[in-house]
Order: sequence, then structure tokens, then C-alpha cells
Amino acid sequence: MTTQKRTADGLRTPSGPPGRELAVICARPPEQNTGMLTVDLAAASVLPRLFPDHDVRLYITGELDPTHSYAAANLPFQYLNVFENEARFFGSDKFLFWGDFFHSRSYYRNDIGAWDGMDAAAQADAFDRQSRIFFLSDLPEAQLAKAGVFGTTLITNSARDLIDAQYKTAFDRFFSNVQMALFRDAISASRLQPLRQNQPTLGCDCAFLLEDTDLEKIEGFKRAATRDGIGLFLRRTPKYDRSLRFARALGRELGESVKWLPWFWSRRRLALQGQFRGIDVETAQPSAGEILSQMSGFRFIVTDTYHLCINAWRMGIPAVCIGSALGHQSNSLSDKKKEILYTMYRAQEFYLFSEALSDGSKINTAAKAAAGALRNDELVAHVRANMEDHRLASRAQLATFAANDN
Repeated sequence: MTTQKRTADGLRTPSGPPGRELAVICARPPEQNTGMLTVDLAAASVLPRLFPDHDVRLYITGELDPTHSYAAANLPFQYLNVFENEARFFGSDKFLFWGDFFHSRSYYRNDIGAWDGMDAAAQADAFDRQSRIFFLSDLPEAQLAKAGVFGTTLITNSARDLIDAQYKTAFDRFFSNVQMALFRDAISASRLQPLRQNQPTLGCDCAFLLEDTDLEKIEGFKRAATRDGIGLFLRRTPKYDRSLRFARALGRELGESVKWLPWFWSRRRLALQGQFRGIDVETAQPSAGEILSQMSGFRFIVTDTYHLCINAWRMGIPAVCIGSALGHQSNSLSDKKKEILYTMYRAQEFYLFSEALSDGSKINTAAKAAAGALRNDELVAHVRANMEDHRLASRAQLATFAANDN
């Protein structure tokens, strides 16, 4: 078995004879984001098992925010700043783009590019700087065969994005030549299929690849011995009072208590709304180990947060997700990614539109339906089996990429 050691630069890599290097490009966490932590924990845990002859290096574009991000010293892995380690990065033997929205145009326009207020020339310069990393635009085309993409998404892209010739040129060049491109959702996979022809394009979210024992690497994590109650967290979908009322109604239907799960910090206004509805909303955010420990002790989850849903289902905890039916998928926080996730895994009975919780009668009806789904062990098992099938198939494709010497 490959053992692990900490190298001088703080990364955990396989011990034994020096091997080749796998550069894993991760999204830079803008805050203490437990979901993003589990995505990158999957990279730090799963990839060394699949790439035993490689040193696995995790890169981000910049530094962790010392005020808002989890402290680097408390992470079970560490990142390298790609801009400060370009020679090492571009000299890697393989490249793997891990999760997030790296190749969507909105990632540059909205999420990291901050293009608002820039003129066309400034936007072009900003994209050039980022495309050197995310599209490997400075590497010869033949070397793109060393690269793979796993667990990312293109759901924010529209036809308007492809009118941008600079972006489309970089996009087409990259995805026509990379060795592997497996997206986390079926819509993204279908959009890329014409470029990839007969190659598979559907994978899964990176966090699904975690094994239960991987969480033990997170400081302070302790798996609960028993499970009871409903864990509730709300952050992404407005009209929180509707969701609070729904959670209370669901608790009554199931005969389960409802307790706040502090996946992120919360505003005082939400705490006051929760108090009014009889739910104690914690405003502070504990450590990632404590959060995941708490999560492991709930029987059910109710949330509006994407990666909380994924981590719960992967751990065997059915999660009811709430999202808005209105609006378009225009950035990484839009609600459609949750709806797509649940539709893809045939879990529609566990997905609610916030607009359908507009009054007490509708809330009670939704609670009865959700309770029925949660009580249906066969239905829950089918959703979990579907997720597991995708996970295993995706892991096998990733292993094929690891075994290829390109």
C-alpha cells in the first residue's frame, strides 16, 4: 500500500521512489466553504490511490484568504499558488482540472474575472492571463493530451458566450485535444459530445468520489454513532421563512426534531426568523470537522445548498433540497445546478421549488409528500444506487486516465 508523507512544501504525496507529477487545478476557496473542502479532499485522497507513481500537487490561482478561508495549517492538504510556481506547474507530467466552473465563460466574466467596468481590451487581457492556466493556451497542442477534466460544469454557458471568438477558440482547441473530459452533469456532457465524438463526457461531482474513511483526515471529525432528527441549513435560496416553515412541518410529519446544521455562518436576520419559527439558528461557523461530524448524526437533511446535498447523500443521509424555479443559470451560485443534480439522479421526489411553498396549505402538502418519499426505503435506495453507479463508473474512467502514459 502507498503510504503518505508531508514534503517540504507541505503537500502530502506518495512515499517511495520519486515519481512523475500530477498537477491538479482546484478552485480557490473564497470563504470557509466546507463543500469545496470536500471536493479538494477527494483530490488529495483519491488521486494518490489512482496515481501511485505520481506526486499529486494541488494548485490554485492565488493565495488562500487568511481572513475568510480555512487556515492552511488546519487543512489535510495544501495548495500551491500556480502563479508563483509556473515553471513547476507547466513542467508537470499530467494536468487534471478538478471540479467547479473553470471552463465556463461566466467563470471569467462573473466569478473571478470581475469584467464589469472593463473595456473590451481589458477583458481580453484578463482572459489571456487566466486561459494560460485553465485552457493551457501556451502549451503546444500535442501536449494537451496530457490533460484531463473531471467534475466540472458548463451549465452557465449559452450561445451568447460562444459569440466571444477569443473564448470559443481557446475552448475548442482545449476540449478537442485533452485526453479526458468528464463533466459532473448531463447537460454539460451533452454540450461537449460533438467535440469529443465517441468519447465519454459524463462523470460525477468530485465529492462523490470520497470514501467514508477519507473524512477522518479532517481535524476534529468524528463520525456519529447514531442518527436522528433533521439537519437544516439555508443559505442559497431566498425567502428563508418558507423553508423554515417547511422544515418544521416536515419534522412534525416524520416525528423528528429539527436542528440547525451550520454549514456556513449565518446572518442575524436569519437567526431571528428561525427563532420566530422555533429553530435555533447558529450564526457562527464551527470547524469543518465539527460540521461534518454533526452532519453524520442526522437521519435526514433539508437544505438549499448544493454540496451539502451531495455530501449527505454520499454518506447515506437522504437530503431534501429546496431551490428556485425562476431565473437562469448565470453564475456558479444559481439554483439550477441543484435541480439538474436531482433530476439527473432521478431524485425529483426529494426536490422542492421555493415558489411552491407560498402559503401554509402548500407547505403542509409539500411536507406530507416529502415525508412519504423519505419513509420510502426502496425509493431512497434507488437514488443512492443511481449515484453509486455513476460514482464507480466515473472512478473507472479516471483510473483509465491515470493508466494512460500520454
